[in-house]
Amino acid sequence: MFDVWYGPGVLSDKPEVRVKEVQDDKHRLVRIARPVMYDEKNVVDVCYEVLVINKKSNETKMINETHHMRYFFRPELEFYLKNAGFELVDNLDCMTLGKTGYDSWTSYFVAKAV
Repeated sequence: MFDVWYGPGVLSDKPEVRVKEVQDDKHRLVRIARPVMYDEKNVVDVCYEVLVINKKSNETKMINETHHMRYFFRPELEFYLKNAGFELVDNLDCMTLGKTGYDSWTSYFVAKAV
């Protein structure tokens, strides 16, 4: 069993810039995620910029990193699994555990050895 970014959902609800903010007594963190899509490779580079702000001194640190995210489609995973000696049993929406669709961004895939 493994999970992936599910291609139909990613392409129908494309990644967009997102900002998330959290804080505690000492620090405020602001995370900005900027996606760059490479449709010819089925890849999204999610470029993160994290600001760590000391609430007392206002000193700010910046952290940058990129997550290279590949999204997959059921037929290609069936092909890869078969070539590796597995059979695809099912794939399920990670949020609902129901059938995947165009609104499914992530999917669990279940396979068994043959």
